[in-house]
Amino acid sequence: MAKIIEGIPLASIPAHEGGDLYSVVQNSSGYATVGSLERVVEEFCGMSAIYPYTLDGHVHDDWVDHEHFFGDLLKVVLEHPATFSIPDQLKGYYSEQQLRVVDAFQTALLQTRPRTQADIAEQIARAAHWGQRDKGGDPYIGHPAHVAEMMDSDE
Repeated sequence: MAKIIEGIPLASIPAHEGGDLYSVVQNSSGYATVGSLERVVEEFCGMSAIYPYTLDGHVHDDWVDHEHFFGDLLKVVLEHPATFSIPDQLKGYYSEQQLRVVDAFQTALLQTRPRTQADIAEQIARAAHWGQRDKGGDPYIGHPAHVAEMMDSDE
């Protein structure tokens, strides 16, 4: 009979709990782990991935910014493309492919980053209306653009 920790039956292997959640109970610390398959596998194997980086260009002796999932690291790059870096002494934590992805993503972000509030507003509008069509079958983004043009004129 399986033990139960906080309502989760203990198991010795990862189990699918429904949806996108997987769980493995009784990790190395004796607690249940519930989360993505990636997180559960790390706990199940007794190892945790770490993706260290810096936003100020320095590796500090007593701490380093890090994420446990590569997708979360990409979110940091998205939010801080101008200051994000992986110093040489931290590159050993990454595969060559991951380093190429981060570099390409950061480079693309810096080349296409909106420069003005109007650019940001346009990008938000385009994302919000992606795939929508007006009554005439034209991309709906033309409507906000037309309204914006009218605001610039005396009409």
